[in-house]
Amino acid sequence: MSVRAILIAAAAGAALAAQIGAAHAQVPGSKTLEQVKTRGFLSCGTGPGVVGFSMPDDKGVWTGLDVDFCRGIAAAIFNDPEKVKFVPLTAKDRFTALQSGEVDVLARNGTWTLSREAELGLLWVGVNYYDGQGFLVRKKLNVNSALELSGASICVQQGTTTELNVADFFRSNNMKYEVVAFATSSAARGEIALARQLLERAVAAGADCIGGTPNLAPDPTAYIDMLLDVAERHGLPVDLHVDETLDPQARCFDHLVEQTRRRRMGGRVVGSHVCSLSAVPDDDARRSIDAAVQAGVAVCTLPAANLFLQGRDRRQLVPRGLTRVGDMIDAGVLVATASDNIRDAFVPVGSGDVVEMARWTILAANLLTDAADRAYRMITDIPATIMGMDGRGSLRVGAKADLVISGCANVEDLIAGGAGTRAVLHNGQLVAGAL
Repeated sequence: MSVRAILIAAAAGAALAAQIGAAHAQVPGSKTLEQVKTRGFLSCGTGPGVVGFSMPDDKGVWTGLDVDFCRGIAAAIFNDPEKVKFVPLTAKDRFTALQSGEVDVLARNGTWTLSREAELGLLWVGVNYYDGQGFLVRKKLNVNSALELSGASICVQQGTTTELNVADFFRSNNMKYEVVAFATSSAARGEIALARQLLERAVAAGADCIGGTPNLAPDPTAYIDMLLDVAERHGLPVDLHVDETLDPQARCFDHLVEQTRRRRMGGRVVGSHVCSLSAVPDDDARRSIDAAVQAGVAVCTLPAANLFLQGRDRRQLVPRGLTRVGDMIDAGVLVATASDNIRDAFVPVGSGDVVEMARWTILAANLLTDAADRAYRMITDIPATIMGMDGRGSLRVGAKADLVISGCANVEDLIAGGAGTRAVLHNGQLVAGAL
């Protein structure tokens, strides 16, 4: 486990935080200190909200160990601890903000490493808190040691040493794992180059699938191109959540399809949501669907989020918000169904049960023929095919025993009414339920 520290850093050459011990004493050539005095307040970069360290209350007043350190600097400079402005920064933005001069001093968690000190050109003043690194798992998994996590999906935040620490731990213990690297707002602010850099780091740490939400970026097509560039370079699959709106002008899906065709990446690209396709004329939709078939782009419909969010501002003839599921299936598009949100601000209900999503899909997408069989395939062999796991969505001798065994007479009973009993096997071992 690596030792992590809450660090105070100031731009190299400024030595601003070093003034604490000497009160108002100024280091010769300290331009940062001069700028702070001229401005009349200190700009302090801190965490975006960590209880006990940096957290604003309902009135916007910041409290915590890190913000108190910044107040101490303000008191040393201005004899007034309130002459400070707090700037919440994510892990990936923290050092860039300090280097660019957006903040004068950084007081938040960050791992102090030799490479960072040498490459970033920052002055690491000291440590005010030590912490460690561990894994948070669900209690029902009955995991007693991190050594039991082989094969687990591990969520890590991009732009942190956590990515490398996790990779080192699993490699040194000869264990396999799946990286779920989480990046926040770089692309949303239009920082495509930074987003690419973070994505490359995630791939280097072991991420084996690329995802994104292009419509949140100032230039969605440039964001799609960047994501496909990285995926193409590393031979990785892509799942992009696009056109989650009923605005017929939102057509990122068309750009995704065309770029997939040009790059010959068919079979590796998925467009999720694609709600706006239901708002365009039939002829336009047919051209988009046919192009997706030819390019080999699959689609994942997400009925829970679409039903709840799309059309929530309507009072009459409220739309269902799903993409053209039936038309896509009839045309030959591989269509899966799932849920990307469970009991949160986007979808207040849900259980994580894909059978539940299959049932919702029948209703919301008006699957009128072979409904149960179609919906069943949308949660079994079709997603397995999309993920390059052919044969994993069906029973066959010699297949890996990752199974959900339900007490139902047939597929129609399972989809229509749900499982009476259920058991989950992973690698042939019972991990939930009873046989």
